[in-house]
Amino acid sequence: RLPSLLARDEARRLVCRSVCATAAVMLVLSLLAARWALASASTPGTYLNKWMTISISAGRQAFTLVPAATEEEAFDKPDTAFVFLGMNSYARQLKCEGAIESLRRVGGWRGRVYLLSNLPQCFNLDDMAANGAAGVTVVDVGDAAEGQGGGARGATPLRSAHRSSKLLKAQIFEYIPDEAVQNVILLDCDMLVGQPGCLRPFVHDSTTSWEGGYIRLKLHADERSVHTGVMVANRRRSARALADWAERLATLKDDMDHKAYEAAWDKSRRAAGGNATADYMQVISLPGDLENFVRLDRPPSCLNHISHKRCQVYGRDAMRRFVSHFNLSTYARGQHYCESSLLTAYSYGWLRSEGCQKLEDVMR
Repeated sequence: RLPSLLARDEARRLVCRSVCATAAVMLVLSLLAARWALASASTPGTYLNKWMTISISAGRQAFTLVPAATEEEAFDKPDTAFVFLGMNSYARQLKCEGAIESLRRVGGWRGRVYLLSNLPQCFNLDDMAANGAAGVTVVDVGDAAEGQGGGARGATPLRSAHRSSKLLKAQIFEYIPDEAVQNVILLDCDMLVGQPGCLRPFVHDSTTSWEGGYIRLKLHADERSVHTGVMVANRRRSARALADWAERLATLKDDMDHKAYEAAWDKSRRAAGGNATADYMQVISLPGDLENFVRLDRPPSCLNHISHKRCQVYGRDAMRRFVSHFNLSTYARGQHYCESSLLTAYSYGWLRSEGCQKLEDVMR
């Protein structure tokens, strides 16, 4: 009974601290959001109206279970590794474990997987292996996210919790010194593989030919802005692009990592004077249908990005039902994929919890 009582006390403490911090931040954000909503709601095609359309369609699609990859669909590529960043608050959630399980179980990947974290003790490799996320190399990045030992300059605790950890994307090969790994495919932890067999052609094509650019990211329609949730980089071909991206990220001038890349790319483009070959940050766009933000009115795509915004739009119960179709052992105890709004301050890293209790287990 004593451990059970202690766990309850810990849950109450986390919730109380989180509610206080969240209330203050959300009040400010709510006022700003209200102003933006009033200005946007009447404009056709705006971001707000797109979210409203998605909300209305929530829950109308019935899905079958996502099947596991067959032995014929399983594959490996010795010079390539998948990489995930389990930094700060992500180490105290189950998202990285779930993402890796889906990569193994549904994606059929039998090759190298690296998990970079400043809290490696929060990942139980035995439990992960039992849940189908076996063969993971956890790399301790130490205090890299705190503005020391390779972290961002001028970091504050709040900025370090999010922005500084993004620097690791650009420094990825520094933490994977094994020269046998020439290509990395970095996935955000809030992604689940949803189609058996879909990754095999993507991995082969994206790591074999580098003609036309130096790094692979998702390019938006303007061919200037990028999405960095999925990144494919080559140890040598992408070295200069990653170095300039890291330099820009280290300044903490940009609130998002993709904005830092766009700023560095703009500088490279100007220096190249219109010569695409000389533009060492030129992006090769990833296939448009590879990754999609989750929509409950359509079946899962190859990579399903379940962002915090999706959790807000659809709600915890709807997202739990959606994730249940992936049949992941990581969430076999009935946890919600999306954490309770009462714990927002922890999931965003505004507050830091002690120990390694997973937020999904605090309030089921």
